[in-house]
Amino acid sequence: MNLLDALRDRSLLGALPAFADLRSWAQWFTYEKARRGVPLDGRELEDFRRFTGRTAPQAGGYRAGLVLTGRQAGKTRWLATSAAFEAVSATAAPGAFVTFVGQDLRGAQRAAWAYVREVFDLPAFRGEVLRQTQDTIELRSGVTLAVPPLRERKDDLVPLAKFFLGRVRSRGKACATWPCSWTRRRTSSRARAERST
Repeated sequence: MNLLDALRDRSLLGALPAFADLRSWAQWFTYEKARRGVPLDGRELEDFRRFTGRTAPQAGGYRAGLVLTGRQAGKTRWLATSAAFEAVSATAAPGAFVTFVGQDLRGAQRAAWAYVREVFDLPAFRGEVLRQTQDTIELRSGVTLAVPPLRERKDDLVPLAKFFLGRVRSRGKACATWPCSWTRRRTSSRARAERST
């Protein structure tokens, strides 16, 4: 069973209220299918082409993905749910430490942690939790989940940014990007007037 099957199953991740209507998650399903190397249907292939500029996904999927998205695109919910599922499935090795970075305690980090915990409140996953602290969830499989705030992961940010930028620069389109939505910073007329003087 993969993440997409678990989201479709109303006794597993499909029991989460956020995933009651999967139509609103269609682009995320397409992203996940392309990343995993699962064949895309016609509409999904059109979305893939539009978002990545490629004609078809790479056979076998991608090892990493870069999602360029604005606010309220579902990235925190999707990644938190995905991380929780990966931690309980066979794709995470015992002793692994599944972590993803949240911006701060009030923002994305707190939301991500709430979403991860929501997964383990479901009856199908509740029995997987061995120990839970304020900062971690340890699972029976030996996997530990953590969502540290950025201030605790500052040393990881520059290498991570350089890694993705280097892949994009050196390999052109080898690193698939997926813009789910775009936000534009609007400049006020006052700021434009100040710049022009």
